[in-house]
Amino acid sequence: MMKEILENLSLIAQIISFPIAAIAIFISVKTSKRDRDVSLIISLSETFRDRWENKWRATVQEFEALPEGQQPDETQLNELLNLLNWIDWLGWLIENKVIHKHAVILNSIGPVLSRAIKAGAPILKKGTELYDTHFWAGVLIVEKLVSKNTMHNHDTQDYLALFDKNQKA
Repeated sequence: MMKEILENLSLIAQIISFPIAAIAIFISVKTSKRDRDVSLIISLSETFRDRWENKWRATVQEFEALPEGQQPDETQLNELLNLLNWIDWLGWLIENKVIHKHAVILNSIGPVLSRAIKAGAPILKKGTELYDTHFWAGVLIVEKLVSKNTMHNHDTQDYLALFDKNQKA
């Protein structure tokens, strides 16, 4: 009789502990995904910020100011290629769901990425013509997401009006 009671208690403990263990594993996986995302986003942010402040901003400004038909110098071209490759890599990380919360990144640097993509349009076009349409697919992924992002698609007057209301308050 005692043996049966112990077996029943053991069975009850197993029945109760299995769902608890499953829930604990699920929570652990979710937490580790969030931690990984936060770590990756911080790393991407710092990498981008450092490169943008040191070289990429000036490169994009130089390309934007370049008269039509004039060729950039090799240093400018290499820096813009570095930036476009970084954007391409970011696009593939997003596409393959390595980054789950890509809006966090794109909400902050999306407009800058859009400027870089526009400045590099001739390079992107040439790459797709020489190789194939998927050559710069990661860049296209980022551009689609940035252009869909409603946070940066509002009329500037809307923001200025909101700013004026806050200043008066």
